[in-house]
Amino acid sequence: MVFADGFWLFVFALVFFGGVLVRNMVKFTSVNTKLLKTYYLWAVIINVILVISLACGLLGYFVPFALLFLLVVLISLFRFGKSMRAQTEETEGIALAAKDEKLMFFDLFTRKGWVKIALRFGTKKAIIIIFFIELIMLLILFSLMKFFFYTEFPVSTLINDSIIFSLIGSLIFYQTIKKLKRI
Repeated sequence: MVFADGFWLFVFALVFFGGVLVRNMVKFTSVNTKLLKTYYLWAVIINVILVISLACGLLGYFVPFALLFLLVVLISLFRFGKSMRAQTEETEGIALAAKDEKLMFFDLFTRKGWVKIALRFGTKKAIIIIFFIELIMLLILFSLMKFFFYTEFPVSTLINDSIIFSLIGSLIFYQTIKKLKRI
């Protein structure tokens, strides 16, 4: 196997993105608008390519892994603007449904909950709260990965990656909720 050091990392990624694939397939069957149908169709396509890519990496086929992974990156970059429009539409629907609902603890871990936080505290405070939630979750996840799967990266990398990914996630979520004030 080419990626012997990262075997468990590949297994974890394969299981994780396999779960994301199932979730996207379920969402694809349950959405009603054309924009969201297209969004989830592309999400399923990207997830299928990603799962195949990870399976190739797990089996030691470096070239197909790299090419398919590059294809996923290119499709994702090409579809980013349309994906943001679809997420904004979906978020507005969630906001209308959740407008009068009470905020619960487990809402901290769901998109619907994050929309509730934005409606209750405002967009800027919500983004700060979400950044720290993501940061804590990523620090825990990366620490578990370091401990169980892949022990070669230093703690500074773990912290830097957690901060960067939390920042990116928060900024992307900001793009979807910045217009919620009108709801």
